Amino acid sequence: MLCIVQLFIVATVKAQQSPKCAFDKTVKAIIEKNPSFADVYREVKAGARYSGRAMAKGTANLDAPVIPIVFHVILTDVQQKRIKDSAGIIQRIHSQVDALNRDFNAQNADSASIPGGFKSLFGNTGVSFALAHTAPDGSPTPGYEIITTDIPGFNLEGGAGSGFGFSSAKHAEGGGVDAWDTDSYLNIWLINTLEDGVPTNILGLAIPTYIAADNNGIGYEERGIVMHFAAFGVRDSQFDYYIKGSDQGRTLTHEAGHYLDLLHIWGDDEGKCPENGGADDGIADTPPQAYSSSGCYAYPKYDACTKTGDGIMYMNYMDYSIDACATMFTHQQADKMRAAIMPGGDVYALTQHPWLLLYPDAANPIVDNDYVIYPNPADDRVNITFRKQPGGLKGIFITDLTGRVVATEAYDRQAGFYTFSVAGLFSGMYLVVLDFETGRQVRKIFVR
Repeated sequence: MLCIVQLFIVATVKAQQSPKCAFDKTVKAIIEKNPSFADVYREVKAGARYSGRAMAKGTANLDAPVIPIVFHVILTDVQQKRIKDSAGIIQRIHSQVDALNRDFNAQNADSASIPGGFKSLFGNTGVSFALAHTAPDGSPTPGYEIITTDIPGFNLEGGAGSGFGFSSAKHAEGGGVDAWDTDSYLNIWLINTLEDGVPTNILGLAIPTYIAADNNGIGYEERGIVMHFAAFGVRDSQFDYYIKGSDQGRTLTHEAGHYLDLLHIWGDDEGKCPENGGADDGIADTPPQAYSSSGCYAYPKYDACTKTGDGIMYMNYMDYSIDACATMFTHQQADKMRAAIMPGGDVYALTQHPWLLLYPDAANPIVDNDYVIYPNPADDRVNITFRKQPGGLKGIFITDLTGRVVATEAYDRQAGFYTFSVAGLFSGMYLVVLDFETGRQVRKIFVR
């Protein structure tokens, strides 16, 4: 009996010491293993990652960008029953997508509670999310898959894959589910989160593109978001099982912010302020803040970094306030997220597959290696988008009419999207060459 009590105490202490979001902890673990990543992370904190990148002219699907989502639900039978089995999971998924879209498009009704001092900063990203309805093989999907497992949960560190960020959940060999093409879908894994085999109060973790890069030891297939199964969706009744304070869908709003390159509002800089070397979050219209918030505060709330005026922005989605008190992004946070989806941005590819949002058309099926090249004529950039994940693709390159290669893409993976900068090429005709195992296909493009 004593051992059981001691084990409970250890588990409780472990949970209390864990952050709600494992982003900072994971970044530090990556830097410890790969110190060069610190330079990339500094660029992100400074908001400098997209300066100087070419923005394509006339590129499709950016007026109202929509990101396709797929949920991979990996839970034991007991865990599924805690959230009302398949019917409960599906209800939470749909309510979660609705909440995410309200928050990202400044349509959340509780924005009425934003204090007057911050009202003018209330931002709208204009980015939307929708369940994918075409799977990578071209078959129909509801936008989620529910897998019953005997594994009680997945650890933050160790296991299959990179060993970072609940990586076992993202690999079949670790008992999880392999990602769908991460250039085409935002993958979200719903799991029971553990640390060293012990339940934790980590609610979510995003691994964005700049982290999931080969030079960090994390493959592109680990891009996406992991969430605790009791912290997604919107409460439907008082009897629903949720982690306290996490029942309005704001965990995914927070993690989607990370996926689109936002940082925690306090900057994860050990309590430092800008005047004493603190980096803060790199966003000018969020007030400096020493540490994360918790619970809910009365306005204004001051701390060591903001001692006057309107205080800290504890109601920001990128803080740790409970869901009922998180109500806003700022204009500049919205700007930074939009930069991530622009041509040249990390998440641009996710906005370029609108057909994935529709169920396959039996009268016009998507065939193997069916692709589009656009814009044509091109000014700055040419995109090659496959309508389903290609098979046997060895490489893509662009040549001039003499056969000289002027741009190349030779990935060792089979992604659904490729993009080339053509800003430095002379005006005229060029050839896009797609090299398949079965032979080459050549298309003409014009650069203006």
